[in-house]
Amino acid sequence: MLIPKKLFICISLLSLALLFSCKAKEGVIKDGKKAYQYKKYVLASTLLTADYAKSNDPVVQYDLAMKIGDSYRMRNSNENAEIWYKKAFELKADPNAGMMYGKMLKVNGKYTDAMTLFQKIYKDHKLSEANLQREGCKDAIDWMSAAPYIKVENLREINSKAADFSLTPFGPNNFVFSSSRGDAKGDKFNEWTGEKNADLMLIKNFSAPVSLSDTLNSEAYEGTCVFNNSLKEIYFTRCSQSKNTNSYCRLYSSIFEEDEWSSPELIPLFGDTVNVGHPALSKDGRKLFFVSDAPGSFGGKDIYYVVKKGMGWSEPINAGRHVNTKGNEMFPTIGVNDVLYFSSDYHKGMGGLDIFKAELTENSRMYTNVTNLQYPINSSHDDFGLIKTKTKPKDADDFVKEQGYFTSNRKDGMGSDDLYKYTIEHINTYELIVKVIEKTYDSTDILFLNPTGVKPLPNARIELTNLTRKEFKKNGITNEYGNYNHILSAGTDYEIKALSPLGSGNRAKYLSKTTTTSTKGLKSNDSMLIQIYVTIELEKIIPDKEIVINNIYYDLDKSNLRPESLPTLDSLVGFFKENNTLTIELGSHTDSRATNEYNQTLSQARAQSAVDYLISKGVPTSKIIAKGYGETKLINKCVDGIECSEEEHQKNRRTTFKIVGVGIEVESGD
Repeated sequence: MLIPKKLFICISLLSLALLFSCKAKEGVIKDGKKAYQYKKYVLASTLLTADYAKSNDPVVQYDLAMKIGDSYRMRNSNENAEIWYKKAFELKADPNAGMMYGKMLKVNGKYTDAMTLFQKIYKDHKLSEANLQREGCKDAIDWMSAAPYIKVENLREINSKAADFSLTPFGPNNFVFSSSRGDAKGDKFNEWTGEKNADLMLIKNFSAPVSLSDTLNSEAYEGTCVFNNSLKEIYFTRCSQSKNTNSYCRLYSSIFEEDEWSSPELIPLFGDTVNVGHPALSKDGRKLFFVSDAPGSFGGKDIYYVVKKGMGWSEPINAGRHVNTKGNEMFPTIGVNDVLYFSSDYHKGMGGLDIFKAELTENSRMYTNVTNLQYPINSSHDDFGLIKTKTKPKDADDFVKEQGYFTSNRKDGMGSDDLYKYTIEHINTYELIVKVIEKTYDSTDILFLNPTGVKPLPNARIELTNLTRKEFKKNGITNEYGNYNHILSAGTDYEIKALSPLGSGNRAKYLSKTTTTSTKGLKSNDSMLIQIYVTIELEKIIPDKEIVINNIYYDLDKSNLRPESLPTLDSLVGFFKENNTLTIELGSHTDSRATNEYNQTLSQARAQSAVDYLISKGVPTSKIIAKGYGETKLINKCVDGIECSEEEHQKNRRTTFKIVGVGIEVESGD
């Protein structure tokens, strides 16, 4: 699989007394336990399986089954590991076997079965990790059921059947990664994995990979690397394999001078008997992050960093308890604003290694707020080594919000670890926020003539219609704050109708009102979510309150409507459609000039003319009444015998409407 879970874990220490070598021993090993002890997991799984078949002792079989499960797990043969851990758990129902069996169920994506098992272990043994693993299974199911705008692609033109991992940028469209492919330098094969020792490989514009440098690559295992901003300095992992001494992973550096990399130099950090790997640099090059199993860590592998001091580095600093756990934290990379990306097999995740991010506190002294990057970047298998190559769209027509690469050994790969590209699409989503309000009045204003302000109107009904597709979309009501929210489609016109809350007897207390909005042409680079705010003010229904309709004109001494009156009357047609349960009286008034009889006849004819027009436009005859008032309701002093200006007489010549009936409404369903 990869350095940390193979070579890196292989040379991990519990103490100096328990130190095992990863090197091949002299002679041929024929004992399964010896092969297991020397981390020859390919050989160990074969020999131990034969030993298991020969034994009838459950105690011996349990020990063998656990070792066989370990051997397959360390080779990334997770299906076989699951089978053998299950055998061990059936032989002896102890929590250790149960946890390993449950983890393999989880790694193999059998989340429901794993949840059941972890729940039982937690109930029987009160292991906090069992509960953490159960919660991770539940999260995984939830994340996979969602539909994020993230596309994940296997880099099949780059990957091989061997391990290909930890892509790192090396200039525009150039990358370096580690690979155990067949053309890696030397003839040594790793007895843990059966693959060749990895080399650093260079790809330019995603052409065929070539060796980065014969100076940097060796017969040893060259792993994860990182470059400084000038691309003139490299930090990388090298895991030695010695015939006569124990082997370790350490960090090396090299300088690019005169078109060649210098001979790598060891970076002294913890000492000769501590493993160090997976370098990462802060953007300013002042902090060098790495992974180590140094004594005093929180668990297996911890993330550390050192700070630049003159020509050297400070003492190693642990990245802290928020990042590091009882498990293994590995593969750090540093993103924008010094965000730390890393992988962990202990933080709550989907299985195997999951990729997380952590942020620096305001004083830049501690990483915290650890967050799982979720599916589909994470999977039930091992996911690690994430880098971001794009963090925002370049313009309003760019539909890619974010892009980057990571490594995974998920099932759709080409063999072992594979390189993957992920793309987060910058697709704007649209949220409609309708606020319905009403006027407020002083308690003494019983005629509602002088509003003092506005306030939210709860329980107002909303009807949302998709005008582009000509289909009804949604019914809803406003909340206690007068708000109604709904997600809209892109490139679409909408009609929004706000209706009165229903009072006693299903009768409206407010006039309905309609408006429109659209998402056509709306784009944003700054945010994927675009919020559209619409405010609708509803008027109280006040029966018999007379409302003047402006811009209704007639020829002198005639009842014929003039053409400029029609737009106003057309707007009344819309009002009737919005408020089709109301009965309206349309009134016509004259000034005091001419006789009472003449004015009464003329006003009735004018009112009827307006009503006839509305009926011709679809207003039901039963819902509108024509009423001529003549000069019976003058609104100023201009009665017979009083001299007034033309402007004063004009105020009396008006068209009005008032509500004379409120019908029963029937609520429509979604």
